[in-house]
Amino acid sequence: VRAGCFSEIPPSSLAGHPLLSFVFNSLQVSSSFDLAIEVLTELVSRHECIPQVLLCKVGFLRDILLLPALNSGDETVISGLACFLSEIGHAAPSLIAEASPEAFVLTDALLSCVSFPSEDWEIADSTLQFWCSLASFILGLDVDSGENAKSVKVLFFPVFSALLDALLLRSQVSFYLHAYVVHIISLFCLYLFPSHKLLYWPLFSLTSMWICWILQ
Repeated sequence: VRAGCFSEIPPSSLAGHPLLSFVFNSLQVSSSFDLAIEVLTELVSRHECIPQVLLCKVGFLRDILLLPALNSGDETVISGLACFLSEIGHAAPSLIAEASPEAFVLTDALLSCVSFPSEDWEIADSTLQFWCSLASFILGLDVDSGENAKSVKVLFFPVFSALLDALLLRSQVSFYLHAYVVHIISLFCLYLFPSHKLLYWPLFSLTSMWICWILQ
């Protein structure tokens, strides 16, 4: 099954089509996992209705696939799910900003992927486009609705704080390559949550590490 197989299906019936369910269920089969990730990721980017449908299934993916993969160190599954979940959020940041339980299941799952102690940064890097698009969307709320933007920022403060902590921890392992990533996220966090002094210490730590590395 390829994404092109869905081209002849009317958009109105795509979300409930048996073919979509077949591809989703194929994630649980190791031999078809990679192809299922590829097809689903492409569908998410092509069809506006798909992110909403799949967001409701993220909890299932986390419990059935992601958590066992994290426990066993299966980087293939972790990497694939990180890319797929990031694409769901990136395609529809407004859905995530609604702060539904499903939205926080997705952010929690991605934070788990970022925190996974992989030897390289490929998994963490694959999620950064989502985090930046979500932060940009939340910042854009300031223009349209002040009070709503404030409430959204409060709800997502723990998420971005945890993201900054995870990236800062990872940067200590591979600092010379990825400190700039943590720096970008730090600035996003301070811009989103300027009144939260809890974020100042991670940024100070990062700056200190950067100076020490330069002086070596």
